Amino acid sequence: MANKYFLRSRLSEDQARRIIRRFADDLTETATAEETGLTRKTVNGYFQKIRLVIYDYDRHRLGILVKKLPIDKGYLLTSLQMSKHKFIPKRMFSVVAVMLPDTKLVTDVVGATQAGLDEISKNLNSLMKEGKITDFDFADYKFKPLFATSYKRYFGRFFISAPAKNLKSISGFWDLSSKRLKKFHGIEAAKFILHLRETQWRFNNLTYEQMTYAIKPNDLYRKLLKLLRDNPA
Repeated sequence: MANKYFLRSRLSEDQARRIIRRFADDLTETATAEETGLTRKTVNGYFQKIRLVIYDYDRHRLGILVKKLPIDKGYLLTSLQMSKHKFIPKRMFSVVAVMLPDTKLVTDVVGATQAGLDEISKNLNSLMKEGKITDFDFADYKFKPLFATSYKRYFGRFFISAPAKNLKSISGFWDLSSKRLKKFHGIEAAKFILHLRETQWRFNNLTYEQMTYAIKPNDLYRKLLKLLRDNPA
């Protein structure tokens, strides 16, 4: 193995760290390719591997959420469809975000009718009264097909009730998610959940100052290095 971060990779240790650094800095694949001299396709492949590691690492928090919700687990689409890392959402769907007492946030895509959403809300309100969670919210997300390309890419946007007043809150998470997804100029629908979980991971590991870009999030880079050393992509 040429480096300790990616399995079956020909990247040197220095090349691997440069890709990880730019992922941690939240650069796009195009910008990373320009700075590293690698092809955009190569960078995209490694970014995808990192996102899959982040998804698998954060999945235990989703497990906590599933156990706490006494509902039909079929409502939580990703618990069923991400076993093969394939997720094809509908044009319009809902995302639920739940804040745990340790101030960490968990998310999932909800495939339920309005009655199903009402049931989830009822159970989450009960968990709030018990002190097991501190807040929750839903946001609708709508994909708009981007036809002027040969790739199956889509523009999408969150429909939220009000702008964020506190960045380290669920409304702050919606705000961060919207800003992050816009910069990609469209994403593949099948990769939406990976981008959602990546944003969740960033939100849970960023301070208020880092979210406002007042200071550079160097600790994200160090955390990502450790995560990939322990779980090579």
